[in-house]
Order: sequence, then structure tokens, then C-alpha cells
Amino acid sequence: MSVDSIDGLGALRGVWDTLAAQADNPSLCEGYPYCELAASIAFEQRMAVRVLLLREGHDLVALWPFVIERRALLRVARRLTCGAREEYGQPLVKLGVGDDIWPALMTALKRLDADLVEVSRVANGTRLQAALDTAPQSRAHRLLPSSKRGHPGYAIGLRGFASFVEFENASLSSRFRQVLRKCRRRLEQLGPVESGWCDTPEETTRLLGWIIEQKRAWAAARSIENEYLEDDRIVAFFSRLAQRLDLSKTPLVAFLKVDGLPVAASLNMVGGQTLEGGVTTYDPAFGEYSVGSLHLYDLLKWAHARGLDFDLRPVHVDYKERWATHRSWHETRELLITARGRLVDVAHLHNYAQRGARKLLRETVRRMRPAAKAPEAAKAAQPGK
Repeated sequence: MSVDSIDGLGALRGVWDTLAAQADNPSLCEGYPYCELAASIAFEQRMAVRVLLLREGHDLVALWPFVIERRALLRVARRLTCGAREEYGQPLVKLGVGDDIWPALMTALKRLDADLVEVSRVANGTRLQAALDTAPQSRAHRLLPSSKRGHPGYAIGLRGFASFVEFENASLSSRFRQVLRKCRRRLEQLGPVESGWCDTPEETTRLLGWIIEQKRAWAAARSIENEYLEDDRIVAFFSRLAQRLDLSKTPLVAFLKVDGLPVAASLNMVGGQTLEGGVTTYDPAFGEYSVGSLHLYDLLKWAHARGLDFDLRPVHVDYKERWATHRSWHETRELLITARGRLVDVAHLHNYAQRGARKLLRETVRRMRPAAKAPEAAKAAQPGK
């Protein structure tokens, strides 16, 4: 279905909400408010929006929204995004539908007016992955080793535990729990400690700004480049989303405060049976108190009390390895819809060559530095020098 305006998308609101209520663990990213905001941004940038609808009789059983963007000579269809392009790319699918839905969705994908369809962060071993792998895909992308094509995913299966204490005993070492208790006691000596969620759009925006500034400082200190941290897309998007949501039911930003000031905070997404972690950070001045771990611990207690699992999302970070009870593997699939789509292989090979050249240059410089310093060191070691 071609959507030319927000009003056109709004015509789907009723069936969209109904399907989300019937879907298997839908993410906030798959819900109408999130996609409506992402679509409005796409329209502002003069990009086309398409929504694939699949029905069985009169019942809508699957819905898959895309934006079509231009990348050089290619028309690329990808998931509606907040700007960071880190959303899972799966469709919204009614719980209990049969396997025949997946070939039908693949047929619908091939009718998109695009040369290439990009489906991000697809979990291996799922029905979606099996269906996507029946379609022609980028050969150059497949040349990369698996470790370069995707990321490990981490999750904490809280719903499998009758009580939070049961989760702690099964998943966290007694020493780690002892360290957390000690850190909290020390933190409480600095002032009142408060853990909770922003309950107004204004407070959400303020804490979002704090999160991004902390992340920018963290990245700069480590010479890490991250596109979404370089501008204000995240803050702008989720600030606008906070205006659309009932934050008492679907909160976005959680915090840990000491004496009224944030020391750790995170952007999260509540949907279906999952609390999905987004951007997490803390004030390094409070690092010795393990405020990041204390903040995550409080989030897990909150999630368990509401019957939610916790998705730490793909990309390896040491703390995820320590907390996770489930691990998975996620890769982005690039489906070739037209012959022109093969041009993506040229782009990939060009990027690989550039990366290889940069790596070779760094290695050459690294090897030359000791050789350049050796004569100077020998000269300095001579008597009388």
C-alpha cells in the first residue's frame, strides 16, 4: 500500500492497533505512534512510505512498514526508523498464523518499488530469517565472515522466574550481589537515592539530553565515532514520541538520581512482553559506585514486577555478557529486488577496499614508529650524550 501523507497512514490506525494487540510480543517500534512519527519525518525529507498489508479473508494478519530512500543510483527500502537505524526489521505478525504467511510476505516484498530491501538485525533461527534467505542477496556482503556481518544479541528471561529473588539466585553470583548492596549503601551516604521513570514529556526531554551528552563525552574520550550521537535526532525523535504516548503506561526514560541529580539513566522501549534497552549511560564521577549496574538492577526489578523480559539488544558489551540469560545472533539482510540492486555489491567492495587500506596504513605507521625511535634511543644511550 502506497502512503502519501500522515492522513493516509492514519486511515490504518484502527487495524494497526488491533493487529498490535494480537501480535506475538510486538516492539514499541512496531506500534502505530512510533511508526507514524518516523513516517512524518520521512515525508518531511521527501521520501516515500509503503506499508505491506497481508490479509487472510477479512482479517489483517501481517503489516510491514517501509520508507524508500535514494542511495546514489539505488532505491532502498528499509524499516521506518528514529534516525539511529538500529530497530529490528521484522514485520508485525498476528500470533498463531501458519508458516504460509512467510512466502506471501516475500512475494509482497518483491513488489516494493525499490531495487534493494534492507531488513535489519534479523535473528538467526527465526522463521523470518529462513524466509529472507530464500531471496537473492548481496554477494559481497556474504563474503564477509559472520563476525563482521552481524552482532550477538543478549536478553534476560525474567518471566521464567516466579520471583525476582529466584532470578538473582540463579543468574547473579553471591559476590556480585554483595558488591551491588555495598555500592548502594555507599551511594546512599551521599544523599537520597531515587530510582524511577520520567513521567512528563518535559522531564523525558531533559533526561534524554543528559543521556546523549554523557554518551558523546564517553565516545569522544575513546575516539569512537557514532553517527546518531553527532546530531540531535535521538533527542528530537523521542521527545516528540513522548508527546504521543501515555508515559504512565509506556515510559521511555528511566533514571537513578542522588540528591535529585541523575547519576545514571537510560532510554528504553516497553512493548508486548519485553522491556527493550536502548541507550544507557552514567556519570563517570560516580563510576566507583557501580551506578550503571545499580540502574540496570532496578530496571530488572521493575520489569519482573510487570511480567516483562529484558532485551539488552545486539552488539557486544561486557556487562551484557555478565547479565544475560539468553544469547542470539543478528544479521542485516539485503534483498535484491531488481538487477540494479546488484550495484550494492560494487558499493560494498569499494567500502571493503577503503577499510583495508586504512587498516594497512595504521599497521604500517604502528610498525614504523619503533623503528624511527630506535636510532634516537641509541644516540641518547651513548656516553657523554
